[in-house]
Amino acid sequence: MNTQTRFSVLSLLVIVALLATACAPAPSPSIQVGPLPPADYGARNESAPSGLMSFSAPAAGKTTSAASTAVGDRLIIKTGKLAMMVKDVQESIGVVTNVAAEAGGFVISSQSGREGEKLVATVIIKVPVTAFEPIMEKLRKLAVEPPSENVTGQDVTEEYGDLDAQLRNLQATEKQLLNLLDKAQTVEDTLRVYEQLTNIRGQIERIQGRMNYLQKSAAMSTITVSLRPVPDKPIVKTGKEAWDPGETFKDALRAL
Repeated sequence: MNTQTRFSVLSLLVIVALLATACAPAPSPSIQVGPLPPADYGARNESAPSGLMSFSAPAAGKTTSAASTAVGDRLIIKTGKLAMMVKDVQESIGVVTNVAAEAGGFVISSQSGREGEKLVATVIIKVPVTAFEPIMEKLRKLAVEPPSENVTGQDVTEEYGDLDAQLRNLQATEKQLLNLLDKAQTVEDTLRVYEQLTNIRGQIERIQGRMNYLQKSAAMSTITVSLRPVPDKPIVKTGKEAWDPGETFKDALRAL
């Protein structure tokens, strides 16, 4: 083989080697696993779950404050209690039930029993908060004398705002974990991301459940009505009937 032929073969081999290098597949990127930096969980300053995969959580907007919540207005859970004497306890139970139903509410519980020969009862109703005052006024009219009452309001606006901030941060974390799950290259990475997704999803569901409870409690007020009959008036004797020695002696003999 002459010099020119050897040079041609060598050039051909170099070209083939370059083409093979250019066509080789690029190495697959690996997912780095490490601790998750603490996320901002709102005014309660709760720490983030440990052991999450490493990434930077995006900003989820401004943290909701007590003065500005998802529902706009203040969330107040109103509760009322009425203790009254009525002419007819059984009839009053029906009136309380009807008043609640007409306002779009319902009876939670109704208990009745006897104290001696007298019927007593306690009825607990749920009514829309918008009808709270009118219903309290209707129930007061059942009493034969001014009833004993107590009205309280629990402001849960701040708690609702904190929960809303936590929820949005957790939802942002869940979104990035879903993106990482799509990019996972190994079974180990997939399992670790899925474990953290399960943890985050559980926290999201608990927070959503608490927020729903607060909203429903603020929308429907609770009124407890205690009903007692009017006590019998004692018979008071006057004059000679007030004390009769003969009758007293007979009563003593009968007792003996």
